[in-house]
Amino acid sequence: MPSFLKLPQKLILITLLNFCVTTDAMAQRGKQSSTAEDIAIAFYKMGESYPNWENWIKGRAPYNLTPLAHREKIYEQEKTRLHNKYNSFNPERHYITLHTKVRVRPKKQKQNDGTYTYNLPISFVSAPDATYFPYDFLDTRFIVIPHKLEDIMNEKITEDEFKFFSKSEISNGEFNMIAQLRADNSRTDKPVRLDGMDQWVLFADIVSLTIWNQNSGMLLWEYSAPWYISPHKRDINELYIHRGAPKPKERIFELPDFSKTDAKSE
Repeated sequence: MPSFLKLPQKLILITLLNFCVTTDAMAQRGKQSSTAEDIAIAFYKMGESYPNWENWIKGRAPYNLTPLAHREKIYEQEKTRLHNKYNSFNPERHYITLHTKVRVRPKKQKQNDGTYTYNLPISFVSAPDATYFPYDFLDTRFIVIPHKLEDIMNEKITEDEFKFFSKSEISNGEFNMIAQLRADNSRTDKPVRLDGMDQWVLFADIVSLTIWNQNSGMLLWEYSAPWYISPHKRDINELYIHRGAPKPKERIFELPDFSKTDAKSE
């Protein structure tokens, strides 16, 4: 934070920054996870092929729970809904969204020249070594494989960030991750044999990954693709520009440390 801002301005700015993060946390929490049907639609659309709509409709609710006399009507309604959903799907606008639990374990390594490097390994609570996300739809297993997930889940961080994530309440905790992915391409000719199962693969680009403290609503960590500007990052950047201050770091959002404010700035 530039020293030319006086304390009252700083207090106003920190209030606005807190508001940005809090409202974005609420917006992020409000994002619904993509369903298995969403994934199946994206898989077939990106593979430029069509699923068997009849099987999709007759193999599940509401069709199979509808009295026989009304099934024809339900069939036509579901067929129209699915056709519209397939035709309107656009990977640039319809991101895959998922919510999961993660742990963070910061690491520090000494280099040959005596300096240190810092990394932030992130692992999924339910499957620490997972590199894909599975979805079961009817009798088919689809998996979403994000490009470069392993690299991003072990990003380099600064020493200050290492100290922050080394706090016991963070390094020993579990946190919410929200991932947004952009469907890229799929392989519709045949499934791949993975972990002992036939699985149909949908590859995806990572749009953003965010880790939140579910108790405080605080954003702890964020990765965004170079071409993507998250809502809270856009709001904060605009706020800094309006105040004549430099933009904050692109990846991890940190609040200024006002405990070091010079009393003369009053």
